Formats: sequence, C-alpha cells, structure tokens
Amino acid sequence: MKLVRLSKKAIIRIFLILLAITIYILIKHNNMYICSTDKVSIVSLGVIDGHLSGRKDNIIEDNINSYQNNNTHTHGDKVLEFVKKYAENQQIYYFDAERYDKISSTSIIDGLEWMKKRGVKNVSISLSSRFYSAELDNWLNDNRNDITVYASYNNLSNSEDYPAMYKRVIGVGANLKNMKQGDWSFKSRKMIVYSKRGISYFNGNSFLAPYVMIKQCLKNNN
Repeated sequence: MKLVRLSKKAIIRIFLILLAITIYILIKHNNMYICSTDKVSIVSLGVIDGHLSGRKDNIIEDNINSYQNNNTHTHGDKVLEFVKKYAENQQIYYFDAERYDKISSTSIIDGLEWMKKRGVKNVSISLSSRFYSAELDNWLNDNRNDITVYASYNNLSNSEDYPAMYKRVIGVGANLKNMKQGDWSFKSRKMIVYSKRGISYFNGNSFLAPYVMIKQCLKNNN
C-alpha cells in the first residue's frame, strides 16, 4: 500500500482542526476526573428515582417488587448505572419512588426514611418539581444530621426546582442563577468523565448530582 505524504499546509490544517475541536470540548463540556475507589473506605450511597427496566447487579438492597419488563431504558436505569460505574466497590441502595406513574414528595419521604433505616448517609435524587412541600422540607431539616441529600436542578429553568432548592439539600446544576449556600454550579450539563474505566460522555443535570455525591463521599473517606 502506497503511503500518502502530507504537505506542510495539510499538516498545519489538520493540527488547527484538532486544536479547535479540543478547545470546543474544553469550553462546552465539564471535564470530570474520578479516581479509583479501590483503596477508599466503603461508604453507603443511595439513589431515589423511578422505575427500573429490570433487576440490576451489585446493589445491596432495593424496594422494587416489579419492573417495567420492556426495552425502554428508564431514567432510573441511567442514573443507577452511572453511580455503579463510578462508585465501584461501594454499597449502593436504590429506592423506586414512582407510584402510579408519578413521583410525589410523599414517596420521596418514604424513600428517605427507607434509606435512613438502612444507615445510608448520602442520597442522590435526580428529580425536580415546581411544587414546594412543607412536609418534605421539615423532614430534611429534622434529619439533617442523619442524611445528606444531593439533588439536581431542572435542565432548562434552574429555578424553583425542588428538592434541589430546599435549604438542607445540596443542589447541583449548570449555570445556576439563584444558587443557595452549598450548591454546586457547573458551566454545562454536558460531561466528559475520565476514570480508569476509560472516557465517557453524559448529558444532563441528572448525572451532575450523583457525580458530586460520589466525589464528596470518596474524598471524605479517602
């Protein structure tokens, strides 16, 4: 096979194109790094979300009695798989808060109580609602020393999103305009995650909340 010799101009052009692509990625995406968890003390991490499409491996415990049993990859599937991938060797608990195709503040409280009884100290909730619940707000305040909640803001509005906006919740989102103390704001909801498992791409605030939970928990237990 005959090799093609590139001209100096062609090489420069290719270099500039690659440089432009690299700059675009750095500007438009969050570049995340997650170190290996092999030598980190075991921590318990919880995820509260909706239905799963089927049983997942490597979960310590869940509350699920039935699955969707179809080919749909649910929101809960995606969030749980993210946590499992980057918090390997850690204890993961999952609570399905979906009731009759809806997730309410009451079912989230049920999930938090379920986590608390099992000693789970850190819980990620990648759900958002416009409706404030005094009952959930009070629960979070009363149990602030027992459990830390991370919640994602809405992808579009980033305002009046609960549970992220509750005082006792660490809200996580992109380009937050009305941050409260303790919130995490990233430049984009697009993520490129680097780890020993390779490089992966994610899009959505739903992944930012569990990312912050994992980073904080592993940092505090390293």
